[in-house]
Amino acid sequence: MAFSSTTVSVGDPTEKADYDRLMDNTIYLKDGATEFTGEKTFQSGTVFVQSPDWRDAGEEIDHIGVSATASVLALRKKVMEIGDWDMSGTQSVVIAHGLTDFYIREISVVIRSDANTTYTNLLSHGQTFTGSVEWGTGDITLARVAGGYYHSSAYDNPTGFNRGWMTIWYEDP
Repeated sequence: MAFSSTTVSVGDPTEKADYDRLMDNTIYLKDGATEFTGEKTFQSGTVFVQSPDWRDAGEEIDHIGVSATASVLALRKKVMEIGDWDMSGTQSVVIAHGLTDFYIREISVVIRSDANTTYTNLLSHGQTFTGSVEWGTGDITLARVAGGYYHSSAYDNPTGFNRGWMTIWYEDP
């Protein structure tokens, strides 16, 4: 009879061989990558993260995958507020991100209107290119296209207003 973890519950008497098969098909991550040797077949699996600090200061592990070499990679997500930005009067804003630039894999930016009724992607509105995102030396530079969609009275609130959010996907070095 094939072993299935769904047939084992707390308190059931189990054979040591059943326990060993269960543990052989369980991945437990410590502080580094886990590599598998020998032939393995995975029908389903469970990943246990060692510490409960998977979400800390706006960061969280979001993607866990297996690469061609069967090592486990975790991307983290950090969400930051943009803060004040009068987009009509100022073409760009620079924000310190506190991460190592080399490990950043993607940044997406949501912009909200002064009326807090419209939420758009900084990079494009409809089929039109509307802005850019650049990072280096510990900073992210967000810029709108001169004379473009965001150069309007709907985006000109200069003080006390969070313009939107940045989501940064990065590898944990």
